[in-house]
Amino acid sequence: MLFIGPPVLTLTAAREAIDAIVPAERQGLDLETISEGALAEAVGALRQVGMFSQERCVWLRGLAAAEEEVDALLEFLAPGLPQGTALIANCESIDRRSRLFKWFKKEATVVDLELRRGPGGRLAAEDVRRLATSRIMDAGLLRPNGAVLEAIAKRAGSQVGELVQEIDKLCLGVGPGQGLTVSKVASLMRDQAGAWVFDLTDALSKRRPAEAERLVEGLLDQGEHPLGLLGLLSTHFATLIEARRAMDRLAKASGRGKHRPLESNDHRLLPERLRTRWSPGRAFHLCRSADAFSEKELVDIHRRLVALDTKLKRSPSQPLFLFVGFIHAVCPASVTRPGPAS
Repeated sequence: MLFIGPPVLTLTAAREAIDAIVPAERQGLDLETISEGALAEAVGALRQVGMFSQERCVWLRGLAAAEEEVDALLEFLAPGLPQGTALIANCESIDRRSRLFKWFKKEATVVDLELRRGPGGRLAAEDVRRLATSRIMDAGLLRPNGAVLEAIAKRAGSQVGELVQEIDKLCLGVGPGQGLTVSKVASLMRDQAGAWVFDLTDALSKRRPAEAERLVEGLLDQGEHPLGLLGLLSTHFATLIEARRAMDRLAKASGRGKHRPLESNDHRLLPERLRTRWSPGRAFHLCRSADAFSEKELVDIHRRLVALDTKLKRSPSQPLFLFVGFIHAVCPASVTRPGPAS
């Protein structure tokens, strides 16, 4: 069997496969683990069947090796594995055109655990939902509904290990036989995707300081580093400045007035450097967020974030107090404005 994918998934899958093949009381004698790249050692271990035991399981942790070692292994495997021998392998990725992969594909079982990625390297939502469903049900919880899976996918970033850790943490937050809720996901799962930045931008644009405070306080309580939050927020508002300027240029060129929402066919009219960076969907959301501010307001917010960076480095022990000061400077409670159009 060959398991392909992130180590956090393939190591677990390989371990479960071995447990199903070799009884626990015999694994000390009949299981040999071969480190990455040592295929010559694997051949030697496979040849030992009948010398020290009638059954043997060899676990190849990684398949990277020199060409001559691959040749030796494939030559040994050509007649088939010795009777009573099991071969388990896991790797993060493998060339599907390689002879070693083709052997596993033809003669064994290949289990593909790789997660696809979307724009920007984020894990594909469909694969996140599939992984979350499997992990949650394996933990003895009820099958998660669509809203729960969507909330998890929204918070997933680009690191599979971190995602699995967060899903496992969610499972510990409810009892066996129970089900996760969207509110549980929101309160327990760390936002790895930076999706919170749109929620915070929305709160600031609608001049809702209490809502913005709660969001920042929750993120800090979850263990997010203040400078990490600030960095993502600064990058986001710098991007909104670009979006605001692009919208103003489009409006001026079309003669349809300065303030108009981005339309579906406007993506092709954006400057080339923005078209290559932003997908149509991302451009729409960025421009919708930017539409709630004037360019002057966005520039002012970005300057305040730069100043907040200095304050956080000088007073690292009171990040929430400093963030609250920034929030109230940006959106005083006495000022109300409509948010971006839906």
